[in-house]
Amino acid sequence: MKLSGQCLTLGIIASLLGACGSMHPNASLSRRAQADQLHFQSAQKKLAYIQQGRAQQLIKELQARDYTVLEADLSRVDADFRKDPANELGYSAVIYGFVGCGTKAQEPELLEWTTTRPDSAWSHLSLGIYYDGMACSVRGEDWASNTSDQQFAQMDEYLAKARPELERAQRLDPKLAPAYWDMIIVSKMQGNLDAATAALNQSLKNAPASYLAATDYMDALSPRWLGSYEQMDAFAESMLAYLDKNPRYWELQGYVEAEKGDVAYRDNDMKTALEHYRAALAFGDVWSWLKFAGESARAQWVDGDALGYYMRVARYEKPMIEEDKKVLDNIVDNCKVLPKACVMDPKKFPWYGEPGPHDPADESPVKGGDLK
Repeated sequence: MKLSGQCLTLGIIASLLGACGSMHPNASLSRRAQADQLHFQSAQKKLAYIQQGRAQQLIKELQARDYTVLEADLSRVDADFRKDPANELGYSAVIYGFVGCGTKAQEPELLEWTTTRPDSAWSHLSLGIYYDGMACSVRGEDWASNTSDQQFAQMDEYLAKARPELERAQRLDPKLAPAYWDMIIVSKMQGNLDAATAALNQSLKNAPASYLAATDYMDALSPRWLGSYEQMDAFAESMLAYLDKNPRYWELQGYVEAEKGDVAYRDNDMKTALEHYRAALAFGDVWSWLKFAGESARAQWVDGDALGYYMRVARYEKPMIEEDKKVLDNIVDNCKVLPKACVMDPKKFPWYGEPGPHDPADESPVKGGDLK
């Protein structure tokens, strides 16, 4: 099957509704396609929030002690999410850009806000998220065996400060989804699965469209933390009852395979890792699965597959982080030099034939060559 350079998309041809048309124009959206469509919309909305500088504006309002405007701006972001779950990734980018790990917000400023406005759910939520971010920062991202007792002690101190602030925020406004995202994370890091489960249940009651609460809880259920593969699968199945609230809950069924892929990846067994990531991606495009599938393919010198996965990463990771962009550019350079090495079968990708909106990231940067 030969395609022109304009339509060479390495497996994403079906989404090119403009230039190439849909492979299945009359097919109704599958559950997977619905999840991907919402993910794509979420990425676009997140990018818009970032380009508008929403988080930076909140920091300025905090520093100016303009609490009325600050809380009104936060409430607008929250209202966007309550109207449309596609705004959740943008919501997360704003709130964590404001007070998450690496923020420019400072503890004295946040404490002054809570003191001045003790009945503001936003003030306590922001301080709680700040403390959680500091806990993650002092703990670091290394394996537990490479983390010092002092780091763990500092982490525990910050987590102990975060919990009461998050609990206060939940009491003041039970519908604030970020309070549940962070309470699940704090509970996981404190080794308290019961508390994480309670937070998840409250999220389902008060913010049932929150995909991030579900994925945070799924992480807590992983064998790396507090649960098992069986618990992860059972949770994924239970969330199918909420698909009318958020189509991305369909993706939860791929988390066990992705977790197994992560284990194989850490063991440098790239062949097995790629098999697991492909199985996970059958349920939807989670960007980290796409990225590590691409890395697993690269490690095996399967540049065609690697390019296909990284192009799909670019579809959702907006703006694309510099590290990933460099990898994509490197794959493209290799493919231009050795185009035959980039021959691949688009039908192997789970999104093949999936209708959906076109994105510039779908256009292959490699001209010529054949697709099987």
